[in-house]
Amino acid sequence: MAHLSFPLCPELFDRIEALRKSKKITYELMAEQLGIGLNTVGQRLRSKNLPSYLDQFAEVLGTTAAALRGDSVSNKSELAYAGQVTAGGGYVTESQDADDWKPVPLRPGWRLVKIEGDSGLPIVWPGQSVIVDTDGARTPPKHNRIVVVQTKDGRAFCKRWCDAGDGHIVLASLNTGADSVAIHTDDVASVAVVVGTLYTDSVAR
Repeated sequence: MAHLSFPLCPELFDRIEALRKSKKITYELMAEQLGIGLNTVGQRLRSKNLPSYLDQFAEVLGTTAAALRGDSVSNKSELAYAGQVTAGGGYVTESQDADDWKPVPLRPGWRLVKIEGDSGLPIVWPGQSVIVDTDGARTPPKHNRIVVVQTKDGRAFCKRWCDAGDGHIVLASLNTGADSVAIHTDDVASVAVVVGTLYTDSVAR
């Protein structure tokens, strides 16, 4: 990348570089993940067209284009969306049993969601992250499955999807001490099924 002496979108470049270094992601790995040459990575990072490649770089870095742009988002909901899960190394469990951890390949279309509320106890702890499948055709929501739901009025929940009939849904809290929520499917902005829990030693179980 020596032939490009300075980035033409310095703020974006600096954010990408800071995140890349913090996650110890090499340019070689970025090139491999993007399916392009190493020189092309450098050219895109330092070109005036960098904004048009943000989605691609965000996916590799496990974040969002909005985060790389530095967009300010006010999110007072129960859940905060993090970036796309693209690299291996995560340990998840598909059984929802905290004692049954096993390594599972992280697939395209899976997204990492950090849980901030306590309605998922005892399966999902505050501060823990779950993996959701954003491909609804591959993993559609079914009765009694744990899901992440965002409503059109800006709320977000991690609860069980319970079909009450006639388009009505009850989002049942896993925590018996937390309230359930009744909504209509017309009020749902997005829904994704929880397919695993990200293992982390920092979460007490």
